Amino acid sequence: MNFSTQFSPRDKVWCLDLANGAVTLLTVGQVRICLTDSDGIEGETMFDNYKPHQNFKEEYMCVESGIGTGTVFTLGKSIFGSREEAEIAARGES
Repeated sequence: MNFSTQFSPRDKVWCLDLANGAVTLLTVGQVRICLTDSDGIEGETMFDNYKPHQNFKEEYMCVESGIGTGTVFTLGKSIFGSREEAEIAARGES
């Protein structure tokens, strides 16, 4: 299985602080990919963690906000390739 990501370590990216709406240029220091594809346990109706799950999430941590214990930025939600995209997200536009 191969994955490709939008950004790589050392790339400059525009990040949105979801708490205050500030847009800042930061440097990618860590890339995280989380792929979930589980059929679950047949017949399970009570517990969600045993039900089927499908999800793909691309996340990043930046040098200036801390690697490992800092802020995690999610692609398309709080990390972008352009300032304009980040500012649109800050305004709550699609």
